[in-house]
Amino acid sequence: MTTRSLPIVSVAIADNGIVAAGEVLRLTVTLTGDSQSNVDIMLATVQLVGALQLDPAAVSSTINPTKVNILAPDLLLPGELPVLVSPKSVLLVSTTLAPNHSRTLECAFLLPAVLPPTVRGCRHVKIGYRAVVDVRTSPTRGPPAARVALPFRVFGAVDADSRPVNYDIARPVPVPSDHAVVWEALSAPESGTVARAKTPTELRDYLHQLQALLLVDVASTENGPGTRSTTPNAAPVSNEPKVAASWLRSPQNGRLARSVADQCRRSPAVVFDIAHGDDRVAKVRLVRSSFRIGDSIVGTIDLTSARIATYRMSVILEAQESVSPTASKVPGTTIVHIKQIDQVHAFVHGSSLVPFELRVAPSCTPAFTTSAVSLVYQLRVEILMRPAGTADSSAYMLGVVATEHSASLVARPTLDGQTLTCVLPLNLLPGPGGGVSGMYPLTASSTIKIDPPPR
Repeated sequence: MTTRSLPIVSVAIADNGIVAAGEVLRLTVTLTGDSQSNVDIMLATVQLVGALQLDPAAVSSTINPTKVNILAPDLLLPGELPVLVSPKSVLLVSTTLAPNHSRTLECAFLLPAVLPPTVRGCRHVKIGYRAVVDVRTSPTRGPPAARVALPFRVFGAVDADSRPVNYDIARPVPVPSDHAVVWEALSAPESGTVARAKTPTELRDYLHQLQALLLVDVASTENGPGTRSTTPNAAPVSNEPKVAASWLRSPQNGRLARSVADQCRRSPAVVFDIAHGDDRVAKVRLVRSSFRIGDSIVGTIDLTSARIATYRMSVILEAQESVSPTASKVPGTTIVHIKQIDQVHAFVHGSSLVPFELRVAPSCTPAFTTSAVSLVYQLRVEILMRPAGTADSSAYMLGVVATEHSASLVARPTLDGQTLTCVLPLNLLPGPGGGVSGMYPLTASSTIKIDPPPR
C-alpha cells in the first residue's frame, strides 16, 4: 500500500447554521494542501442529506428499506430513513494542490419548500440534516479518502396561516437534478494550483471514471461521452457565480422569520376564563396569542373576580408528541408523550393579580405535523382551591386567643382542597425568536489523515 498526502477539508455554514425550508443554504468549503508535498484531488463533491429516525417501540415504519439503499447507500446510518438526498454537486475535478496552498469554494443550495423541521429532543421521532463533503484521490469505487459531515438546522415549511405543513414520511422529498451553484471564493486562482494537460485517451478514461464515482450512467449522450447533463451548474467555471437561477439573486433568506415576526407583532392579547361549574376561579391573560421559538410567554393570573378561594396556581409549558393511530404499533391507538419545557408555581391566596413568565428554550423543536408523529405546545394550568361549602376564613384558620378587641389566628396544619386542571392551547409558530442558534458547530474539518486505498 502506498501512502499519499491528503487535503485538510474545512466546511463552514453561513447564517448561524439556520435555514428555513424554501430558502438558500450557503456553505464555504476550503481544501488545504499538505505542508511538504503536492496533493492530487481527483474529485471533490458536496451533498445534502436529511434523515429521520422513528421509535420502533411506538411507530411502525411504512418505508421499504430497499428504497433507502437505492437513495443513499453510504450516507444514512443504521435505522435512518431518508427525508432529503440531493445529487452530488461537483466542487473540484482533477486538481493538484501545491504545499501549503488551498482552494476555497462557495456553495449555494435552494432547499425544497416542503421540508420538515429539524427535530431534536422528541421521543418518537428525530429529524436531522447535514452537508457531506467527499474528497477522492483515486478512481476506485470505495470509501472517499476524506469525508466531512456538518449538520445544520432547518425550520420547516408553513402555509399561508403560518401553520406547519404536513409531511408524509413515506415519501422523501425528491431532488431530481442538481441545481446547486458553486464558485471560487477568491478573485483569482492561487499560484499553488498545478494543472497538467491530459492526452485524449487519458481524458476519455478519466471522464468514465468520474461518471462511475458520481453514480451516473456512463452511456454517451448527444453531447459526447462523459457528459453529465443533469448538473449544468455544478462545477465552478469562473471566480464569480454565473447566476442563471433567480433564487440566488432574490432575497430568499429571512422570509419565514420576517413573516412570523410580523404575525407575532400583530397578534392580539388573549384571555382564558377558568370556572368550576358556575363559579369563576381565575382569568389567565397572555400578552399576545402567537409566540416563536426563543420567546418568553408573558401573562398574568387575575383573581379579582374569583368566587372560589385559591391557594396555589401552577402554569406549565408542555410539548405534546402524538403518534397517529394509523402509524401506531397498536392499531387504532394514539400514543401521547408529554414533555415539560418550563413551569412556574405561586401561592396566590390573598392576591389579586399574579404575573408569570415562561421561557421557550431556543433549542426547542417548533410544532410540526407528519403522517406518523406530530408535535404541539400547550399551557397546563393547575389550581389548588378550597372545596365547595367552605365560604370564609374559618375553613383554613384556627382561633387561638380571642379577646374583646383582638383575636389570634394560626393556619391549620392540614387543609382540605381540590385541584382543578385545564389545558390552554398555545400558538407557537415555527420561526426563530430571540437567542435561537443552530444548535450545532458552525464549522467542521478533517484534521486526521488516513491512508487511502492503493491505486
